[in-house]
Amino acid sequence: MLVAYRDTVLRAAQEVEDALTGFLNGQEAMVFEESSVKAAQRSVEIAVVQYREGAVDYQRVLDAQRSLLQQQNSLAQTRSSIATNLIALYKALGGGWESRQSEPVVSESTRNEMNERTNWGDMLSPGTH
Repeated sequence: MLVAYRDTVLRAAQEVEDALTGFLNGQEAMVFEESSVKAAQRSVEIAVVQYREGAVDYQRVLDAQRSLLQQQNSLAQTRSSIATNLIALYKALGGGWESRQSEPVVSESTRNEMNERTNWGDMLSPGTH
């Protein structure tokens, strides 16, 4: 019994550590990914100017655009990874807390409008979850 409890606690701690590490590393990577996207955008701009001036063929523009798309995809994947790790962290910590404990999640005017449209019973009453 004690061994199972200890194993559960250690596994939970590992999940928190993994999610937090993934989240922080993702934040760091996002800074670099954003810089890469900016550089790729600048490369496209330069390639278009060079093409208009006849210095390069259109293949150079296409290559620059392809590179930009790859960088944008990489940035999107990094942002997705950050969100996924944040969700995993929230889950590993037990979730369920609210950042606005003193404020209702649904405003009074929205609650009144919802009550007018549909019978929600006591689901929208303050203090019930």
